Amino acid sequence: MEVKALLRFYRYSPKKMKPIIDLIKGKQVEKAETILKFTNKRGAKPVLKLLQSAIANAQNNHDVRDIENLYVKKIFLGPGPSFKRGRPAPMGRFHLYKHRTLHLQLVLDKKETKEE
Repeated sequence: MEVKALLRFYRYSPKKMKPIIDLIKGKQVEKAETILKFTNKRGAKPVLKLLQSAIANAQNNHDVRDIENLYVKKIFLGPGPSFKRGRPAPMGRFHLYKHRTLHLQLVLDKKETKEE
Protein backbone atom coordinates (compact mmCIF):
# COMPACT_ATOMS: atom_id res chain seq x y z
CA MET A 1 0.00 0.00 0.00
CA GLU A 2 1.69 3.16 -1.21
CA VAL A 3 0.47 6.63 -0.29
CA LYS A 4 1.44 9.57 -2.49
CA ALA A 5 1.46 13.35 -2.12
CA LEU A 6 2.55 15.95 -4.68
CA LEU A 7 4.03 19.43 -4.51
CA ARG A 8 4.24 21.12 -7.87
CA PHE A 9 5.58 24.43 -9.16
CA TYR A 10 7.26 25.38 -5.87
CA ARG A 11 9.53 28.36 -6.43
CA TYR A 12 12.82 27.12 -4.97
CA SER A 13 15.93 25.78 -6.63
CA PRO A 14 16.12 21.97 -6.98
CA LYS A 15 19.84 22.20 -6.20
CA LYS A 16 19.05 23.74 -2.79
CA MET A 17 16.23 21.27 -2.08
CA LYS A 18 18.27 18.09 -2.71
CA PRO A 19 20.16 18.09 0.66
CA ILE A 20 16.88 18.63 2.53
CA ILE A 21 15.08 15.65 1.00
CA ASP A 22 18.15 13.44 1.46
CA LEU A 23 17.74 13.92 5.24
CA ILE A 24 14.36 12.14 5.36
CA LYS A 25 14.70 9.47 2.67
CA GLY A 26 14.01 6.03 4.20
CA LYS A 27 13.12 7.37 7.66
CA GLN A 28 9.98 6.72 9.71
CA VAL A 29 7.44 9.53 9.35
CA GLU A 30 7.62 10.65 12.99
CA LYS A 31 11.40 10.90 12.84
CA ALA A 32 11.24 12.66 9.46
CA GLU A 33 8.78 15.22 10.88
CA THR A 34 11.14 15.96 13.77
CA ILE A 35 14.12 16.35 11.43
CA LEU A 36 12.23 18.77 9.19
CA LYS A 37 10.91 20.84 12.10
CA PHE A 38 14.47 21.52 13.28
CA THR A 39 16.09 22.00 9.87
CA ASN A 40 17.00 25.66 9.44
CA LYS A 41 16.39 25.95 5.69
CA ARG A 42 13.56 27.66 3.83
CA GLY A 43 12.86 24.52 1.80
CA ALA A 44 12.18 22.38 4.89
CA LYS A 45 8.77 23.95 5.57
CA PRO A 46 7.06 22.90 2.30
CA VAL A 47 8.57 19.40 2.59
CA LEU A 48 7.12 19.16 6.12
CA LYS A 49 3.69 20.21 4.81
CA LEU A 50 4.00 17.64 2.01
CA LEU A 51 4.85 14.92 4.55
CA GLN A 52 1.86 15.89 6.72
CA SER A 53 -0.35 15.82 3.62
CA ALA A 54 0.84 12.30 2.79
CA ILE A 55 0.11 11.18 6.38
CA ALA A 56 -3.40 12.66 6.12
CA ASN A 57 -3.88 10.87 2.78
CA ALA A 58 -2.91 7.58 4.44
CA GLN A 59 -5.37 8.10 7.28
CA ASN A 60 -8.31 9.35 5.22
CA ASN A 61 -7.96 7.52 1.90
CA HIS A 62 -6.31 4.24 2.94
CA ASP A 63 -7.68 3.80 6.50
CA VAL A 64 -4.25 3.65 8.14
CA ARG A 65 -4.75 4.11 11.87
CA ASP A 66 -1.21 3.59 13.19
CA ILE A 67 1.30 5.93 11.59
CA GLU A 68 4.19 4.37 13.55
CA ASN A 69 4.59 1.78 10.77
CA LEU A 70 4.78 4.34 7.95
CA TYR A 71 8.11 5.35 6.45
CA VAL A 72 9.29 7.51 3.55
CA LYS A 73 9.74 4.98 0.78
CA LYS A 74 10.64 7.37 -2.05
CA ILE A 75 10.86 11.08 -2.60
CA PHE A 76 11.26 12.33 -6.16
CA LEU A 77 12.67 15.75 -6.96
CA GLY A 78 12.36 17.16 -10.44
CA PRO A 79 12.80 20.55 -12.02
CA GLY A 80 9.74 22.53 -12.95
CA PRO A 81 9.51 25.35 -15.47
CA SER A 82 11.85 28.31 -15.06
CA PHE A 83 10.83 31.94 -15.09
CA LYS A 84 13.24 33.77 -17.37
CA ARG A 85 14.00 37.29 -16.29
CA GLY A 86 16.66 39.78 -17.26
CA ARG A 87 18.69 42.59 -15.85
CA PRO A 88 20.33 45.48 -17.68
CA ALA A 89 24.08 45.02 -18.04
CA PRO A 90 26.92 47.37 -18.99
CA MET A 91 27.34 48.65 -22.54
CA GLY A 92 23.66 48.24 -23.44
CA ARG A 93 23.56 44.48 -22.94
CA PHE A 94 21.07 42.32 -21.10
CA HIS A 95 21.90 39.47 -18.69
CA LEU A 96 19.37 36.65 -18.49
CA TYR A 97 18.76 34.79 -15.23
CA LYS A 98 16.28 32.11 -14.25
CA HIS A 99 13.94 31.74 -11.30
CA ARG A 100 13.79 27.98 -10.94
CA THR A 101 10.85 25.89 -9.75
CA LEU A 102 10.58 22.27 -8.70
CA HIS A 103 8.17 19.36 -8.42
CA LEU A 104 8.22 16.94 -5.46
CA GLN A 105 6.50 13.57 -5.10
CA LEU A 106 6.53 11.82 -1.73
CA VAL A 107 5.66 8.12 -1.38
CA LEU A 108 4.95 6.53 2.01
CA ASP A 109 4.67 2.82 2.67
CA LYS A 110 4.07 0.50 5.63
CA LYS A 111 6.99 -1.28 7.24
CA GLU A 112 6.40 -5.01 7.22
CA THR A 113 6.56 -6.44 10.73
CA LYS A 114 8.05 -9.89 11.13
CA GLU A 115 5.82 -12.22 13.11
CA GLU A 116 7.35 -15.45 14.35
